[in-house]
Amino acid sequence: MSYRVLLIDDNQLALESMEKTIPWAEHDLELVGCASNGIQGCQMIRSLHPDILISDIQMPEMDGLTMLEQMKNELVNSRVIFITAYDKIEYAARAIRLSAFDFLMKPVKNEDLIQSLDRAVQSMDRENSKIEKQAKEQTILRRARFLSALTAGSMEDIAHAFSGFVTGI
Repeated sequence: MSYRVLLIDDNQLALESMEKTIPWAEHDLELVGCASNGIQGCQMIRSLHPDILISDIQMPEMDGLTMLEQMKNELVNSRVIFITAYDKIEYAARAIRLSAFDFLMKPVKNEDLIQSLDRAVQSMDRENSKIEKQAKEQTILRRARFLSALTAGSMEDIAHAFSGFVTGI
């Protein structure tokens, strides 16, 4: 499965470097867009629904942390990786409170970003596997209830089990 990545950084050189030097496809990733500030980032998050967001913190118009606060509901299942050149503990603390997945210092080495992206992909794969497993278990449970009602239940039990089976499909 390929995951969608959105890059947000006001440093055009850093943005182009990440865009061109990270082997996105090799890591099951699709770069879907780039923005240069938090306001553009919010618009792109709403329209592109990224699985992974890589954002600078200190940007004009709207910083990355404020952007995440405003877009938290849009990014519920996403992984957010912050990058910053500022060594402020307040940034890291706020990023943690906002459930950021990772926090990297600039200049970001490609190897470090790729490792972070790989961990994000593995985290999402585990989450998706868990959700799929739960869905399969629910389907098996509905089928078992339906079959049990068919073999041992009254017409009312059968109708109730059939209703639960059909609504779960």
